[in-house]
Amino acid sequence: VGDSAGLHTNMNSKPSHDPDRVAELKDRAKFYFKRKEWDLASRCLEIVLSKPGGELEEDWMPDPESLLIRSKVHLQRADYELALEDAKLANLCIDRGDARRSKAIKLMAEALYHMGNYEHSLVFFYRSQRMVKKQNDEGKIGIQMCLESIQTAISKIKPPQKPGITVSTNPTCETRRQRPRTQRSSAPTSFLPTDPFSKDVKFLKGMLITLDTTNMKGLELSEEKRLKKKTEHTINYILNTN
Repeated sequence: VGDSAGLHTNMNSKPSHDPDRVAELKDRAKFYFKRKEWDLASRCLEIVLSKPGGELEEDWMPDPESLLIRSKVHLQRADYELALEDAKLANLCIDRGDARRSKAIKLMAEALYHMGNYEHSLVFFYRSQRMVKKQNDEGKIGIQMCLESIQTAISKIKPPQKPGITVSTNPTCETRRQRPRTQRSSAPTSFLPTDPFSKDVKFLKGMLITLDTTNMKGLELSEEKRLKKKTEHTINYILNTN
């Protein structure tokens, strides 16, 4: 690749999509990325990822590896939405069997985490881990970070408090809530006298006394017993239902 001075050469040249030119620019971008020179790395990648003009535009597809590198650059520069866009586009451009898909999904998870979307970030971290044969520590750390952030967010949510009853300091001022409720009777209100059939019961009891002491003229003994029994039944019915 050469030294730093050599890498600055031809940075302002016109975009070229020659395979050798693309490979050279990607090497430069990787070099600048390691040196944490994000602006220079981004300039190299902009040239690689710029659309060609003319007939080449219809068949052109962005280089997935360059998209992955630029997504990392955006993450380092805290441009999380741009990092997510590049990672998504790289994921679309990479074949299913390509191992780089797990890298693209992991970058999506990192961008979503920094954007505060911990639930979706956790899903993509899990998906990235399942796609690789040998699970790496970075994916495990990402999963742990998401779980801890979700737990912290849940712990900060306070349940709604029930409104308390305020007690007035003025004894003459009494709120509706503070007034003791009078216990209501379950029985319906009656407009009848407390003992409306007392006279009837008294009359029937007098009749029983008469039957016990004297014999009613014109009545057989069996009829007298039946009349006495019905009178007692009537008295009990009135007393029990009143």
